[in-house]
Amino acid sequence: MVRGPVIGWRRFQCHLTHDGYKLYSLTAGCAWDGPAMQDDSLMLDVSFPLPYGPMPEPARGPKGNPLPVDQRLPGVGFFSYRARPLRWAEVMAEVENLGIVVEHEHGYRAQGQLIRRLYVRESDPRLIADLERRYQCEVVNEAGA
Repeated sequence: MVRGPVIGWRRFQCHLTHDGYKLYSLTAGCAWDGPAMQDDSLMLDVSFPLPYGPMPEPARGPKGNPLPVDQRLPGVGFFSYRARPLRWAEVMAEVENLGIVVEHEHGYRAQGQLIRRLYVRESDPRLIADLERRYQCEVVNEAGA
């Protein structure tokens, strides 16, 4: 177990909603409404040694703006790979694992995550603009890569 931030990688689905494109977890199916997610239940898990200290200050995006925690989900935290996965999803994400971070055989399980950069293989300008606005990060178009 380590204290974040630790960089990892995630894969997402992307769907057009009434207010623009939004990312969804591939496994849990939950929507990511903004750049940061937090799972407070990890603070109460007795498998973690005490003391684990307070949650870190709210993360700041690439432009220095504070990023609010948009959703609080009870569960088992957020998974990320150590390295960029070879198998593509609709959207690939470089994430910052925050709070309590457990390293395991396949990657990390973290108390919170912040999206740092997104990678897409679409040249749709609306998709790229919506993702940049909602997740407050750079969106890299790798169409044709």
